[in-house]
Amino acid sequence: MIQYLNKIKGFFTKSDFTKNVLTLASGAALSQFITIAAAPITARLYEPADYGVLGMYMSITALVSVLCTLRYETAILLPDGDEKTIDLVYLCSLLITIFTVLTLIFSVFFRSILAAQFKLMDSANWLLLLPISVCCTCFAKVFTVYNNKKKRYKNITLSRTIPAFITVILSLTLGYFFKGAMGLVVSLVVGHIAAAAIVVVPIYKNDRHIFKYPNQKRLKIIAQEYKDYPLFSLPADFINNLINQIPLFFLSAHIGPQAVGYYNMSNRLLGLPTQFVAGAIGEVFRQTAADDYSKKGNCRPIFLKTLRTLFFIGIVPYTIVGLFAPEIFAFALGEKWRIAGSYSQIMVFLLFTGFITSPLTYMYYVADKLREDFIFHIYILASMFLVFYISVQFTTNIYTILTTYVINYVIIYLVYLVRSYQFSGGENSN
Repeated sequence: MIQYLNKIKGFFTKSDFTKNVLTLASGAALSQFITIAAAPITARLYEPADYGVLGMYMSITALVSVLCTLRYETAILLPDGDEKTIDLVYLCSLLITIFTVLTLIFSVFFRSILAAQFKLMDSANWLLLLPISVCCTCFAKVFTVYNNKKKRYKNITLSRTIPAFITVILSLTLGYFFKGAMGLVVSLVVGHIAAAAIVVVPIYKNDRHIFKYPNQKRLKIIAQEYKDYPLFSLPADFINNLINQIPLFFLSAHIGPQAVGYYNMSNRLLGLPTQFVAGAIGEVFRQTAADDYSKKGNCRPIFLKTLRTLFFIGIVPYTIVGLFAPEIFAFALGEKWRIAGSYSQIMVFLLFTGFITSPLTYMYYVADKLREDFIFHIYILASMFLVFYISVQFTTNIYTILTTYVINYVIIYLVYLVRSYQFSGGENSN
């Protein structure tokens, strides 16, 4: 264990990269602690089916949120000057407003149809909150990227820790006084509102000029200049999000919300390191890799450093989960969650591979390989759909279905990792 800790320590030198990672990672660690510390209580206040409803709400929010900005926010890191950056921010804000209105119309008129499709008729009204989540999630995403470009990592950290605390406190309060999934959903929505406010308000105070209406011609020019993002990145990222939600959709439609609840709890807790720690490292990697690639023609040193850091941070905790997940879940969350621990023993291979790989796939953006990424995502979507469709035709054993899903996705992640490594060497290594 001492050698393991020393190995991690060796990767952290007194550099801007390290300081920025630690700033984000400290907030990420606090957010994880808040969520994990409250899990033993919230898991006893709510039923697995309640978490199934939460999982479906989060899935739909994630899918719609990908569409809202047409992925133009990803390009905010790339321009050298402020003018193009501001134009991209405003373009994203305009698109978010349009999609929020469309989401509201959908929620009002079609929520019952969607809820019936996934056996969630008792919870159809939670879709009325969807426009709020979509709007706040997207604005938080856009201005988080802007803060990243300006290296204001403390603002990003606050936007994760404070909403996590608010969400937990509210879910505990509502779970104690009321029964049902709405407590989880309402708490999540309030957390979305808090996250957006924390990143937007300081920018409005300090950089108010970016909120001024820009020249319409400039908006058309910037939209045309970065047209590859809606043409290739948007379909690829939408497909990627759809791929991530396929397990929940199939489980909900063919087995029921309780299975979704077990899967959601497993994926939620095991996915925290990817969401926060790997996400924090990934944000700094994206900024540093884009800068190095632009100035030096390659970014392999920072790629390899990030890869090693992610591996040594993740290997021990994920191994423990793989060996003892059912006992850990039953002890920490209650006996009714032992099944979620069994799911975790299967999912851990996929989540560890994703923990290492996901931040590094930003190389597809840095190296301008959006077309390849799009084509690969079409294959992933087709393979995932076939895996689940064929599996549910021949078996109702959830463990067999998940195992097939994990094997297929691990192979996909490894291919992504190899290609990202090749891109990091510059044009001659592609």
